[in-house]
Amino acid sequence: MKKTKWYEFLTPLLLAIFPILSLAQGNIDFVKLSALYRPLLITLAVTAAFYLLWFLALRDPVKAGLLSGGLVFILLSYGNLYLILTERFGLTVDHRWLLSAVAIFYGLLAALMVFRVGDARPLNSAVELGVVAIIAYLAITIGIYEYRVAHTRATTVESGAPPASQLSAESLAELPDIYLILVDGHTRSDVLRDAYDLDNADFTGQLEEMGFWVADCSTSNYPSTYFSTASMFGLDYLHHLYEDGTLVFPALSESAVFQTLSDHDYQTITFQNFVFEHFNINDDLRFAREDTFTGSITEFERLLVDTSVLRVLIDMEGAFPEAWVYPFDDNLYLRHYRDTLFALETLPTLPLLPGNKFVYAHLLVTHDPFVFRADGSFNDTRTFDGAVYVQSVEYIDSVLPDIVAEIIENSDQPPIIIVMGDHGAIVKGRPIEERFATLFAIYLQGQGPAAAGFYENLSLVNVFRLLFNDLFDADYALLDDRSYAIWNNEDLADINALVNIPCKP
Repeated sequence: MKKTKWYEFLTPLLLAIFPILSLAQGNIDFVKLSALYRPLLITLAVTAAFYLLWFLALRDPVKAGLLSGGLVFILLSYGNLYLILTERFGLTVDHRWLLSAVAIFYGLLAALMVFRVGDARPLNSAVELGVVAIIAYLAITIGIYEYRVAHTRATTVESGAPPASQLSAESLAELPDIYLILVDGHTRSDVLRDAYDLDNADFTGQLEEMGFWVADCSTSNYPSTYFSTASMFGLDYLHHLYEDGTLVFPALSESAVFQTLSDHDYQTITFQNFVFEHFNINDDLRFAREDTFTGSITEFERLLVDTSVLRVLIDMEGAFPEAWVYPFDDNLYLRHYRDTLFALETLPTLPLLPGNKFVYAHLLVTHDPFVFRADGSFNDTRTFDGAVYVQSVEYIDSVLPDIVAEIIENSDQPPIIIVMGDHGAIVKGRPIEERFATLFAIYLQGQGPAAAGFYENLSLVNVFRLLFNDLFDADYALLDDRSYAIWNNEDLADINALVNIPCKP
């Protein structure tokens, strides 16, 4: 037997990483490369175990590589097969039958490989060549996207912010801490009243008693978090990033807001949550309830669960021990719940940290999955209707006033605190106009914000323009407040489609 060449051992590794790279490429706008490390390591470890078993059985490294890599590929692709049969062809699929069919298919392939194939090298070379070509395409696609992101800067269309050198060291040290508490999906009071029969006047009243100013008619500029935050932190609409029919977003850490804050000696503090990997924020300090490598599964890993054989654990409720299912299903929702509680408990302690702080707390209480009941207990429902949305609003409105009051009390000097939604309610069947109606309240060091130019129908693109004009003596002109009906990169044909947002305070 010819000696096996080194590259012939790569077949199982290539077959194992291909489905993961393919899934990442298909969700490239929302997946950071760091989200791939743990899935790849675990998959490669499982592949190595399968390879060892087949090698011990056959004593043929090439066949062992093909059989182990093929098995991992099938296991990682099982969920996609199930979804295709269920959604595309409208078939009612029972996992027991589909698993049996897949097992028989793999058994036949293994039997052919073991008993009918003498020299597997030609087949191995063909498989390697095909998979390498596909992986190269995926890697190049991801690489080009990452290159474009790295070289895209969300610069504004005009100058305005002063360089940090215009402020003395003493002046920099006296700058207030800034807290941006983004309650994802929290809509405005008039929409809560008219669409959901919820009066949250107690919440807004408590904020106003502390010195907050609450905008009656504030709006977002886009109906989704990804677009809305990119516009707000970039101090501009997304049109300046639109090129050749595509939008490529820079990392948020490269945006005008984060760059300006960094220039003024602010350290960025964030909180880990299950959508954090969507956003490139080079934070100086990130609070996490559990270790990010050994902790619960991420959103990308949940996609892997849904598209792999692991979805059987979730779909076949009661068929497997709860300890098997928990890490791949309930843990995602419980992590969402517990991570949010951790952030809410930690926020009041942050004034004790030294230095200038920009605290960005992205809270997913009023964003699906709605895991909070009105009393703060865990809600294990998977429904996304108005009733569960209202409960989540009632909960966060009941706890936020005490939290911001503690932040103010624990601060050496009055801070700046912004409590806002990035878009309106995420409830299916509601008019698109409601997706642009957002909560917005600001505590401007205990002073009235009118002098800083804040106004009732403020849209998010102007928030930091106004704030930087007041805080750093910048000279940003205000942009016209507009709302565009583009949700994602598939809607770019409507990049200029405006939506009129009514307001009935």
